Amino acid sequence: MKFIPILYLCFLLLIGCNINSEKLAPLPSPILEETEVNTTFLADSSNRAGWWKPISSHNDYIYIAFNSQGEYDANCKDKNNHMLTLAYQSDNTNWQYKTALNNKKYWTGCDDVGHRQPTIAIDGDGAIHIWAGMHGESDGCCYFRADDKTADLNIKDDFKNLGRFTYPIAKTAPNGDIYLLLRDLPNITSKSEQEQFLGSGKLFHWNNIIKKWHLIDSFAANTFEKNQFNAPIYPNDLYIDENNIAHILWEWSIDKTSDRRFQGSYLQYDIINKVFTSVDNTLLTPPISLDTIKSYPEITFEPSNATLSNENYIQSARLLISEDYCMPCVIYRSMTNNTSKIMMTRWHNNQWLSPEQIIDKNTESFATLSIEMRNNIINVFYALKEKGVFTASRKITEEQWKTTQILNSTAEDIRLSTEQIEDTIVLYMNLFESTQNESHLIIQEY
Repeated sequence: MKFIPILYLCFLLLIGCNINSEKLAPLPSPILEETEVNTTFLADSSNRAGWWKPISSHNDYIYIAFNSQGEYDANCKDKNNHMLTLAYQSDNTNWQYKTALNNKKYWTGCDDVGHRQPTIAIDGDGAIHIWAGMHGESDGCCYFRADDKTADLNIKDDFKNLGRFTYPIAKTAPNGDIYLLLRDLPNITSKSEQEQFLGSGKLFHWNNIIKKWHLIDSFAANTFEKNQFNAPIYPNDLYIDENNIAHILWEWSIDKTSDRRFQGSYLQYDIINKVFTSVDNTLLTPPISLDTIKSYPEITFEPSNATLSNENYIQSARLLISEDYCMPCVIYRSMTNNTSKIMMTRWHNNQWLSPEQIIDKNTESFATLSIEMRNNIINVFYALKEKGVFTASRKITEEQWKTTQILNSTAEDIRLSTEQIEDTIVLYMNLFESTQNESHLIIQEY
């Protein structure tokens, strides 16, 4: 009669083995080098974008997100995929990191430089929100959330089937809520270009009390149906100030998606009164179109216009909000076929001032910019080909810019972002090394 408990024990052992068979193999550390000055992570070759916000902070912790190395994938257009890694550190702790999960397995996404890179935001309770792998996916993929830095980072369904999203840009409000910009292309059933490029800009809100996302509105759209031609939206930047105003920055391409963008635009959303206004507080009805701009030209902060010239265009705009100096300042790359200049304008005395040229280098810049203010000094961060990473700085009481090289590099591509914690600016600098087909991500204080 002993065979029954023996069989039962074997059955339990078998079930137990099946339950534990899904344990994930540990991944190698992504940290290549740590010095007193910076930390270098090994990132995927696809970890490159101009619109993203891959660095954030909460309390005394800095958080970064990046595409980490994947493998050959026959299902991907470029035959390669990547994983998604979150890393975080405080002044008193070492770097910790984790890899995003999907159904208890490591999530992977197809490589797509300039589109499927991560944006991160931390809500008021310390929950981590990351958007990644987004380039017009038909199911709205992909959004990840972890309840805190010690919890697993899992894929979530909050944006599932709500649109075909690209270019996520998120920012945490002073009250701990999060606001999010996304470009949405329609779920088309035909291959008509008129339908394919009806790209609109959406503004979403995370209510941190009820822990829910909801769509506020389409803030901008210019469609063939309503405006006789398509002008897809390219979100640039977002900032939520202490007065509960969301500052929204974007560009337009004409007829279809393109790296040539025009008529850089700025809009405010009053969170308390739930209305959109122009920079001079004129009430506007969303979505904003290029027809709206004809009636309210103050929406446009710079002069490029595809109907006047297709040779002058812009890329990579960023916001600075300062009640003492500008509401807002805007930096952007002014482009022609042969030149790329970094410019800044600001709203002052009820007008956009003539743009000032920050650098006059002949060296071509990469499609990446960031701007911060510290101790009444404006700091503009940019990268030059064959040169490396630089900052141009000036006091708000002066006119001359002082240029300082932060990092010397001849990397084939450099993309950057910044996060300011009190008086410390933390740089996120991704260097693509073509000979090794990988990226070296450097985190460094400035």
